[in-house]
Amino acid sequence: MDNLDKRLISRKEAIKKAALVFGGVLSTPAALTLLQGCSAPRSSVDSFTAAERATIDAIADIIIPTTDTPGATESGAVQLLEDMLFFVQSEDDRTEFLDKLADFEKQAAKDLGMTFVEASLEMQTEYVNKVHDEAIAKGVGTTGSKPFMWQMKESIVYTYFGTEVGMTQVQQYVLVPGRYDPCVSFSEAGEGNKVWAWYS
Repeated sequence: MDNLDKRLISRKEAIKKAALVFGGVLSTPAALTLLQGCSAPRSSVDSFTAAERATIDAIADIIIPTTDTPGATESGAVQLLEDMLFFVQSEDDRTEFLDKLADFEKQAAKDLGMTFVEASLEMQTEYVNKVHDEAIAKGVGTTGSKPFMWQMKESIVYTYFGTEVGMTQVQQYVLVPGRYDPCVSFSEAGEGNKVWAWYS
């Protein structure tokens, strides 16, 4: 086994372990938005296509844009999402998510008169907000399947706070913070009035 094989196996094992953490927090449809390892075409089934990634990146940075801290794509949240989807989630879950993404792209092209990524940031933001509000109003059907934008928002928020940026810049992180107190106000939380990161 060469060094590359060792690194790939190690990386997959790390992602699987991370999935145990997400498993208690993300619904299956939510965690499905995730995964890439080596760049490859759809036939390899191990990453988004370039077009899919462009759409996901654009949506993710609308959900969590760059401010005084890195946004979703810069933080690595989208990469984590991609890794989880292709290396951890089932093929059925992955296919369901990608089908919903394709439907979103087709509907956006119809509504906007151009592809989603070709639209201006203002148009993209307005469209994402519209689709988001419609998804929330619709809610979860009897099958428990969530609308695409609901899944996207849920997935990006959770993966964002699983990144180093989310844990250490947006929240304050201490590996073992001490006693468990589930009800602490921001003013009591300490440095910068930030809540504690909940990953360990």
